[in-house]
Formats: sequence, C-alpha cells, structure tokens
Amino acid sequence: RRSRSSLRRRSDRGQRKVPNRIMGTMDNASTPLLQRRPRPAVGLATLAVSLGVVLGCCASARIGGRRLGLGVGLGVEDAAGVQGGEADAMKYAVLQTQCLLVCGSDGDGAAKTLMDLSAAENGRAPTCDELRAVTADSCYANKCTCMEKAMYKKAIDSICATGETTMDVIESGAFSKQEFEAGRDACPQEFAQTNERAIANNSSALGVPLYANPKLGYKESWVPDGGRLLARTPEANERVGAKAPTTFKLYTQCKPDHVKELGGDFWFEPLAGAYLVRHNYESGSFFEQAQRIPMERAEIEDGIYGYTLTTDQVDWEYGFELENANGNTFLEIGKVNETKPTLLQRESCAQRYGQYFNRVLTNEKEPNTVSYVFGNCTTECPSDYMDSAFCVRPLTGDIPSSESEAFDLGELVDARLANFASAMLFASSTSVLNYQGGRTYVVKYDSGTEAQQDWIVGISDRDRNLVKMAMIRVKRDETTGTGKVWQLETRKYTLRTNDGYAYEEWNTPKTQTTGCMKQYCNVARYPLPSFWDQSTANSGGNFRVLRIEYTKLDLGDAPPQQFTVSLDEGPLSSSTPRQLLAPETWGEDLDVRRVILRSGTICGSWINHANCMFANAVAVNPDHWSDYNGPTQNSKQWLIVLMDGYFKALRIEVTLGSDGGVYARAIQARYVVRSTDSADPSTFDPLAYDLSEQMSTTTSSTSVAEGSYDAGGYGVGAITFHLAAEMSASLRGVSC
Repeated sequence: RRSRSSLRRRSDRGQRKVPNRIMGTMDNASTPLLQRRPRPAVGLATLAVSLGVVLGCCASARIGGRRLGLGVGLGVEDAAGVQGGEADAMKYAVLQTQCLLVCGSDGDGAAKTLMDLSAAENGRAPTCDELRAVTADSCYANKCTCMEKAMYKKAIDSICATGETTMDVIESGAFSKQEFEAGRDACPQEFAQTNERAIANNSSALGVPLYANPKLGYKESWVPDGGRLLARTPEANERVGAKAPTTFKLYTQCKPDHVKELGGDFWFEPLAGAYLVRHNYESGSFFEQAQRIPMERAEIEDGIYGYTLTTDQVDWEYGFELENANGNTFLEIGKVNETKPTLLQRESCAQRYGQYFNRVLTNEKEPNTVSYVFGNCTTECPSDYMDSAFCVRPLTGDIPSSESEAFDLGELVDARLANFASAMLFASSTSVLNYQGGRTYVVKYDSGTEAQQDWIVGISDRDRNLVKMAMIRVKRDETTGTGKVWQLETRKYTLRTNDGYAYEEWNTPKTQTTGCMKQYCNVARYPLPSFWDQSTANSGGNFRVLRIEYTKLDLGDAPPQQFTVSLDEGPLSSSTPRQLLAPETWGEDLDVRRVILRSGTICGSWINHANCMFANAVAVNPDHWSDYNGPTQNSKQWLIVLMDGYFKALRIEVTLGSDGGVYARAIQARYVVRSTDSADPSTFDPLAYDLSEQMSTTTSSTSVAEGSYDAGGYGVGAITFHLAAEMSASLRGVSC
C-alpha cells in the first residue's frame, strides 16, 4: 500500500552487494515521489489577497524571497504617509506583526483596516497614521506582547520618519538589529526569557561502559563454565519428542564491541530476521539452513527489542544467526578462525568440539528458559544500558573551507556513520543569502565509503527560483581513527518546470520573476545531488556552513533511512491523521520512536505569501507540557519550528495506527516573539533555544491552517524524518 502522501526514497548511487552469508552494505537517501498538480492561475486580485495576509515578523518578513519592513507599504514618504511605490504589487504588501494578523482576522478595528487595504485590488498602501492607529485598539493592547509592541513601534517610527523604504534598507541587517535592540531595551524580562539558550548534550557522557574485557572473541585458551570439558548428553525426557518446550530470548541491541567489529558492513543494513540453528543429539543434520527455526521479533522490555522463540525441537547443540535486509547472514557459532574469529570462539558459555564452538542446551542452568545477547555470554542487556546511536551531539562551530583546518568530529569508526540532520547556511550580506541564511536541509550526496562521505546542504533562496547549495565532506583518518568535516564549494541551481520533477511556480512581486509556489518551496522534495551535478562549479556565492546538527553511530548501528513526505493535498490536519509510513513497509519494530523527525515546512497564507518555509523538528519535552506524558511505542509529539523573525511552531503528534502504519496530525500552533542580531548567527537558529519550554509557556497562539495552503494560520506542508533500522535505548526518551 502507498500513502496518499507522496513518499519516495532516493535510489543508491552505488551498487548493492550480492547477498551472502558474511556482510552487507547500506546507504541512506531521500527524495519524495510527487505528482504534478494543475497549475493555478494567479491574477492580480489573488496576488493582492495573498500578500495582504502574509505573515510578518517582528522585524521584517519575506516578499518574493526578499524581506520588507514590518507593517509598511513600500513607497516614498509624503504628507499622507508611506504610499505609492516601486511596483504596483508592492502597494498590497502590508506586513504586520503576528498579533495584528490575529486581531485583523478577528475583525478588530484598525488591524482589520490594514488587512482590507492590503487585500483590495488596485488599492493603496496604508498611511503612517493608519499604521499608528492600530496601537490604540484593545486587541493590540491585549494580544501583542511587550516585545511585539516595541519592535512594531520602532519599525514604523524609523520608516515614517525617514522615508527609507527601499528594499536594500528594509532587508538590511542594520534595520533588523534596530528592532532587536528595541525589544531588548523596552522589555528586559520578556527578552531574557526568550533569549534563554538550550543546554547542549555532553558528548563525553554519552553511552555506558558495558564490557570490561576488550579481547572478547580473541581468547587464546578456552575455560568452560564450571570447568566441564564435555556437555552431558540429554536424558530421554530431554530429547525431541519428549521434552518440554524451551523459550529462547535473543538480545540484539547491546552488542559488545567484538560483535560490532567482526560484523563489519553487515550492520549497515537493518536486521530482517533471526534464526535458531541446531544439531540435535544423534542427528545427522548439522546446523543446516533448511533446518533453522525462525524467531519472532518482540519488545522484551520498554524500548528494548529482540527475538523470541518457544519450541520443543531443540535438545543439544544450537546457536543464533541474524539476517539483514540484503539477505546476508551472520552466525555466532562455528569453526575457529584466528584471522577472523567466530563470535563465540573460546568463550566460556560455548562448548568446544575440536575446532568448533557451539552453544549446548544441556549446559544451560535453566534449559526451559534461555536468554543471551547475540554473540556473547551475557544473558541480557544491562539495566543501565544506553547506546549513543541517536544522541544528538553538541552543534559544530563554523565549518572551515580547507581540509587542513577541518572541524574535528572526534573518534569515528566509519565516515558513513556521522549522521547529519540539519545545518545552517549563513552569509555576511543579505545580497548573498536571503535573511543572511538560516537552518536548512542536509542530504547525503552518494552512498559513501568507510573513508569518505559527502553531503549537500541546500536552501531555497531569494526570489524562490534558486536552490543554493554547499558540499561538505566527512573524512576518516585510518591512522588516528578520527573524523573531520570541511566545506568544499558552493553552487546554485535554477528551479524550472518540465525538468523531470514536480514543480509549480508563480510571478514574484517587485521583479516579476518566477519562483517556487507554496509546497514547491521545500528543498527537501528535490533531488539535490542531481541539482549539484547539473550546476556550475563555485557558482553559489560566498556563504558558509555552520552549526551542524548530527549524531555519531557506532559499528553495529545501521544508519537510518531518510524520508521526506510532501503533503501536496494540503497541510497536516488536526482532525484527520496523514500517513507517513504504510503498514508492513518500515521493519519489524513497530515503535514510532524509531521515526525521528528532523525537519519540515511551515505553510499557510500567513507564511511568506502562502509559500512554505523550512522548519526544524524538536521533540516535545513532557517536563514542559502538562497534557503530555512523554513518548511511548504508540505516540510521540514534536514541534515543527521556524525562525522567521518570530519562532513559529506547530505541535504535532506521530502515532502508530491500528493497521500498523505511522500517522501524524497537527495539535496546535504557537509563536514566541523573537528577533535576530545580524552579527550573531545563533540568533537565527531554533536549535540554540529550548523551544519546547518556551512554546509551552507562551500565551501567543494562532490557528492551525486546515484544508488548503491558502488557509490562515500555520500548517505543516512536509515532514523529513530518519527511520532508525531498529529501536534503540537512546530513542526511548526525548534526549540522551
């Protein structure tokens, strides 16, 4: 079955290995499968309406990829106020603070007048008197925060006093900083609350040391449990046909280091099954694949998954075998191999027969209930076990542009295991990147190798007809075992119709050039590696990559698959959940905590003329929200957060459906008043703040955009997520 939401994984650039009984490979990719919809006509009246209800920000907002002054029509100052203009379409661009949009939508006095002026075909721009009149309304007094009022007043005072309404002035960092400082100086308490920064994970504390002996699997001598050199033979009532059933339990998550190392590339594919292999007493069948017994995947305890089997068909030698999604298998028992040891070679819980080491049922203390960690003598995962597979590391600093100065990622066993979720692109000037840049989408360029992995960072920019990209490279030093990352170059690609991908466009105000429309402004829906290959080298401009959000997996942790779901039929609904993953398509662990939201888009007529914008995904912390008890197998909540002058957010819930599929629905829309300092890139970054806490306490809210991308309020138009190959302990909570 296929979801009605568009979904697709990008095919590998490399070739799959032929299935075998040793190792496998895996890579990570994403590109949605989309269907082109009929292009709607956009006339002047429609344009006027969409511009009139565009969501402004406390300092500025975007028009056609450019940023215009808050609450101001474009033109030249005269006795009547700011009106007239550089282009007719600009007269309809009345950009307001969020609280004024809420007031105008409720039909409140002067705020409604501003919205009516902006929506009227062939209408004029509002005057300065009309812009100031709104401050006397009761809705303004009650719904606008101190910072909104201070920054709105600063914006209109600056523009009305100077008449400086040109694009270059309004979109400048200096203009934004004036409003940033106005909010800070007038409202120190609110500013301090919204400026509180998030506490980064301490990477040195991630994980729990589990196994003291580093030489497991490489022992030079065998010392059996209890000193017994030979296992006893089964009694008559212990033989197949007479014995009671035995329940076998196999843990696969807390694998010791030697199991990870000896498995190698086998772990790069998700597990697809586990089997019990056997040689029953006096049987002529020795561990044959045709005689192996499949085990069942199960949640053994909260967030800890493994395999179970209850059978009376085993009475003597046995062992466990795993199979991955490529059909490759990994057997824990077998013949001694000094070059590449068998996992249980010379282990105390194994029985030796010449050069072979196997498990034996009659050696077990409790032969009716047997439990082991795969490839090990440990009987279960330690109670304090916490892998670090999906623990987010502290954000990187600026990424240098030369290998000699590359950012140090620390110990890295494989370049493909540095897993990037998002990054910031930033420029010193708005002439290079709109709004100087911001946090955006990251995707692997190719399948990579153990030594090297390239990534593409992409952003929809300026008049929305360009995708600007930077390539970054992760390289592992084989001698030191450490990894590093640096930026290679930048490129740009012009979006166009009829070029093999679904795309719709419309004319932008001011320049009348064409740019992406609504959900087609989401760079995650496009094949960025292909765009990169089609673009001119070093054509992107002078911008840099910084503050990468990433995790570091270890051998034994299969890299997650990346998906993008584009909701082309309309934004995420609060009443009807939308499917993210169809039943029987996402592995054995039916646990929505494996679905790790990384980013999305926020859309609606109050967002950039109904053109969607990139947003980050942040897990909702139950410590902050009284109506949420935290993530479970069946449900997890997320915030989709955008920095666009304000922090604007949708709270959504991801759930396990009764059919075994994964679904999402919108819960509520909120915002936190915040502006940016052009000299400090972190002020543009939602991940610099604890927005779960701030969104839980803010009194500023708006409606969820329902049904259409022209609806008012905020709506989620796309979701990009990583799907963990299996459930991990590090995914049980909201952070490590």
